[in-house]
Amino acid sequence: MPNLAAAVSHAVYDGKRVTLRAVGHGAIGQAVKAVAVARGYVGPRGLDLSIRPGFAEIEMPDKSIVTALVLKVIVS
Repeated sequence: MPNLAAAVSHAVYDGKRVTLRAVGHGAIGQAVKAVAVARGYVGPRGLDLSIRPGFAEIEMPDKSIVTALVLKVIVS
């Protein structure tokens, strides 16, 4: 999770749009925690992060379709 938080914060510093997709309750929890930690990383630079949740259907390698939670990171 610290690696994901660092990746999110570095992408924000680089001006990139950040979108996380997670499938399963464990992955969703880790994604939300990573954004919370990244928020602490970018805070001293005067930035704030929030998320806009949504859903997407993803085709898995076995061709099954699953619903993923999509978290769009908003920088303000």
